[in-house]
Amino acid sequence: YETFVAEQVRAGETIIGLYPATRRETLEKFEAWRAARRR
Repeated sequence: YETFVAEQVRAGETIIGLYPATRRETLEKFEAWRAARRR
């Protein structure tokens, strides 16, 4: 999850709600990111 977070922050995403994941949309984005990378 930390790699995903780092990529999101580098892309301009705020850390609030991202780490720790407190928003459903964040978890959905993470699952899509993970599936795309087959992790």
